[in-house]
Amino acid sequence: MVNSDDGGGLKRRHAVPSDARPVWSQRLRGAVSCVAAAESGVLVGTARGDVVHGVDGREVSRLAAHRGRVVGVQPTEAGIVTAGADGRVRLWGPAGPRATLELGREATCLTARPDGVWIGGADGAVRWWHPRAEAEARRLGHAAPITAIAPAGDGALSGDAAGTLWSWTREEGRVVETGAPVVGLVRAGLHHVVARADGTLTVLLGEARLATRAVGPVTALAAIGDRVWAASGRQVTSWRVPDLEPLGQHLGPSPVTALTAAGGRLWTGSESGEVLAWDEPWSPERAVLWHDGAVRGVAFGPGVLASVGRDGHLRLWDPGSGKSVAVFTGHEGGVEAVDVQLGELATAGADGTVRLWTMDGPIWTKRVSAASLSAVCLSEGCVVAAGLDGRVHVNDRATGRRMHSLEGHSERIRCLARHPSGLVGSAGYDGVLAVWEPREGRALGHVVAHPGPVIGLCALDGGWATASLDGTVALWDPASTRLATLEAHEEGAVGVVPVGSDGLVTAGLDGTVRRWSVSRRCCTAELRLGQPLMCLAASGRQVAVGARSGDLFVLEAEA
Repeated sequence: MVNSDDGGGLKRRHAVPSDARPVWSQRLRGAVSCVAAAESGVLVGTARGDVVHGVDGREVSRLAAHRGRVVGVQPTEAGIVTAGADGRVRLWGPAGPRATLELGREATCLTARPDGVWIGGADGAVRWWHPRAEAEARRLGHAAPITAIAPAGDGALSGDAAGTLWSWTREEGRVVETGAPVVGLVRAGLHHVVARADGTLTVLLGEARLATRAVGPVTALAAIGDRVWAASGRQVTSWRVPDLEPLGQHLGPSPVTALTAAGGRLWTGSESGEVLAWDEPWSPERAVLWHDGAVRGVAFGPGVLASVGRDGHLRLWDPGSGKSVAVFTGHEGGVEAVDVQLGELATAGADGTVRLWTMDGPIWTKRVSAASLSAVCLSEGCVVAAGLDGRVHVNDRATGRRMHSLEGHSERIRCLARHPSGLVGSAGYDGVLAVWEPREGRALGHVVAHPGPVIGLCALDGGWATASLDGTVALWDPASTRLATLEAHEEGAVGVVPVGSDGLVTAGLDGTVRRWSVSRRCCTAELRLGQPLMCLAASGRQVAVGARSGDLFVLEAEA
């Protein structure tokens, strides 16, 4: 991990590597539906029915392969095999099609082996086909359309939309396991990796399950050796097999719909028709923290950093190494806020729900408002949330039962903060700072903190600090009396957190992170991250900063 001291007291720990860029790109007509590595480049199937052979970003040849989406393409010694939504599987040579298999129903996936081709269909049938010998074997067992198929032993492993995995030879098949619908399946060395619609990856050795990890929605899979790559939106994550240890991530310019890997290179295809080739730049020493969309909230817990974003994900990271620990989904829409306390996490979403989690998964979900929520806070025995309706909603932490719905703001509440005394502060677009005793549902006072919206709030030993879109940060004593005003950021302050005994760190829409001395009322360090920032959190000397682009930075505030 490369550290830099350009902040003069704020040291960057993890950030986007500047050389995480594709080595070439190619734009095609029609969405990319599948990709496969060839000896001299890449084979790309499109939703228009074409198969394109590309080399270093140049189109070398094109086949009008199918009437409709190409669902699979594979190079073989006999030629290129393709499968389409038109119900045909074809073997192609230099002069055109050599053989065609008419399925009668839509093909959904294929995998090629030296002794033939295995094909999955929308009718739930698995077929083995030897194009040159014109031999075909049709096997039934699946009760739902087949969504993925991969080589296994002398046969194949197939998964369907009902969640069943079958193992096949040319003579027979048997059920391996059942679960959530299968959305992806690849072979990685001796293992198989299964992606399911519940957002999990599972590693199998034969029929034995070795590891399962929650990774979030998967749109494409690829594997080579002991590595598997999973795409989710614009993000591609690399995992080690069989323990599913996260190895690194990168972010492309558009959502990924197809992946293939070979020879140290990864190819991605997208709905926009863009094909990108990447030399493998991802390793534990160059970890990247990312969301596909703006990072809306960050929070530290013991040994973990939690982040949430507009992509609907709750992500857990190791703040020391930058490695991904877990990915959770559940909110309908973006996740706007997160808090961590005593091994539990609370999230608030644009869907008006609050969710309580452990580090292993969800505990309960409650809809607390018909409007979007934008702040959440864990306090003694309760979960406090607030948002667009201007109310402070208090729920029992153990059961999720509603305790109070408190009025005190005239506009959207944007931030909540827990004070060491057990009180909770709230602030929002009306510029008001309010203080509450949440369990009893009592308002303890309020003050107009800023003439404009308050976006950031934190508790100090002696009171509070508020950050406003007017660019200022105000310091308050326990009685909500203003102690000082800092001219913090030119384009709006979006967050403030305490660091050390006499320090504050602020973040702004101007892309800067600044450290302040509370006693001297002056800025002591600045780090420019070059993009609008949205939120920040601190634990000890570590500071996490979320950006509008989806980047998540971990900084170290030097003593």
